Amino acid sequence: MCLLTPQYKSLKNDGIYAFVFEGKARIKRLQYLSGYRLKVISDNPTYETEILEKDQVEQIHFIGQLIKKMPMEMFDL
Repeated sequence: MCLLTPQYKSLKNDGIYAFVFEGKARIKRLQYLSGYRLKVISDNPTYETEILEKDQVEQIHFIGQLIKKMPMEMFDL
């Protein structure tokens, strides 16, 4: 479970953000690069790091910044 702050509806600092890009909701580490580009980093090794160019960055809809990750145990009832 993740706790987000909707206060950050745009990229203010490098960090973990919830956002929608190309119709898909994502929670990823984002790092600002020069030239208004963005490095999108996944903690899941299945997904490769992406570099988004300026025109792609402008299409992102930010939901908020992750401020807390809480462990959650799953069990059958």
